[in-house]
Amino acid sequence: MYPVTNTARAVTLRLLAASAVVVAGCSANPSPPPVEENPPQTSAETTTAPPRSAREEPVRTSLSIGIDPLRNGFNPHLAQDSTAFVDSLADLVLPSAFVAGKMNAALLVSAEPIETPGPQVAQTVRYILNPEAQWSDGTPVSGNDFVYLWQSMRDTPGVRGEAAYRAIADVRTTGGGKTVEVDFHQPVAQWHELFSHLLPAHVMQGTGFAEGLRETIPASAGRYMVRSVDRARGTVELSRNDRFWGQNPAVTELLVFRPVRGTTEGTDQLRSHQLSYLDITPAETSEQAFSLVPESRLRQVTTGRELALTLSVTSPVLSDAALRETLAGLIDAPALARLAAGRSADVTVPERAAAEPDEGALA
Repeated sequence: MYPVTNTARAVTLRLLAASAVVVAGCSANPSPPPVEENPPQTSAETTTAPPRSAREEPVRTSLSIGIDPLRNGFNPHLAQDSTAFVDSLADLVLPSAFVAGKMNAALLVSAEPIETPGPQVAQTVRYILNPEAQWSDGTPVSGNDFVYLWQSMRDTPGVRGEAAYRAIADVRTTGGGKTVEVDFHQPVAQWHELFSHLLPAHVMQGTGFAEGLRETIPASAGRYMVRSVDRARGTVELSRNDRFWGQNPAVTELLVFRPVRGTTEGTDQLRSHQLSYLDITPAETSEQAFSLVPESRLRQVTTGRELALTLSVTSPVLSDAALRETLAGLIDAPALARLAAGRSADVTVPERAAAEPDEGALA
């Protein structure tokens, strides 16, 4: 194995303007709108307050968040769609069996290994779904959603975390679709990581796994649902999912995600309170610029990025181990990391590992 580009740390800036709102559990409490005072009345005039229209909606609580510009679709399982925003969006909209290593009590009543149905099965896990779990269109969350995600992850190229799904031999449903038993043909210790961000199978089966979330997420089983996507402006609006059955529904009624295309734009919108929060990939001077915004808080989140190359040992040119090592040595990993990140600040590249001459893989 010839490592070419080792993991380079990419940093996401998450910045909250404290003077705008205080975020706690996706909630915001904006100040009331200004009210124009009536002029003093004279003895010759009287006024009557106009009746409130029955159709007049109450003032919505909302929160505006700055994000990186939209790139592709919204499927968190596809590598081509993978961004920090897509992952965060999926956490708000799509249900998962386990969240941060703990069973999602809103979705599941229980999840545990059980006795296998026979010696041909290495491991079996049973999931019992909450009877009240439903998608935003009223369709129950069921074993069909588990089956659909398993089959799609197994059969679709370019997905993330497909290895554990390929270890599944069968998914069986009983109890009206609310009991799901998953058989594995080999033991999987990380079975808790499976069935994250379930997709609405009743909608996706008609559009396809790779295309169904290209423009929006059509149904939700989380605290929020996608209200609108404006590709021209790059904005995504989420509204509170009123069908959410869990004990902790969303408090904030509307989340508006807006693209931020540069540090200057981001700082200007924070100062003017057009944005309350930023979750973006930083540029060279982003940290310094955002730290100067009055009453703001800054936090860096480090994530890994990896570029892997594989050289064929059957190639007439690269069949020689010495040639493969020479080619690998010509690749400047630190330069690639800076070009990919678009900055030199907060980019760390580990030293290249020693090559193994009998292998043709570059990682």
